Amino acid sequence: MIFTLQLLQKRQESLSLLQGRNISFIWKNNGKIESQKIRKTVGKENELNYLKSKKAFLQDDITAMENSAEEVFNKAESSKIISLFIKANALQRDIEEKPSEIKELDSQIFEKEK
Repeated sequence: MIFTLQLLQKRQESLSLLQGRNISFIWKNNGKIESQKIRKTVGKENELNYLKSKKAFLQDDITAMENSAEEVFNKAESSKIISLFIKANALQRDIEEKPSEIKELDSQIFEKEK
């Protein structure tokens, strides 16, 4: 009888130790999972900020290119130099390609914001 009581006490002690270990293991894993979630959200935010800044840079680039193309075209008209007309047309073609890049960035931003 005494022997079985001692065995029961040892069993309860070992069970309580195991429960404590399990609880600490669960807490550690929850912390890891939460930190991984935080890292993922921070990574998404950084990527979104990068895409938005890239879009803003492209828009600024377009306006600068439009201004320089207009200046080159005005110089070409006043001086009647063919190479300046060619340069102005090349700038206009480059400007026409930029909105497609902005649309791609918009779609990427939209996907990341979901």
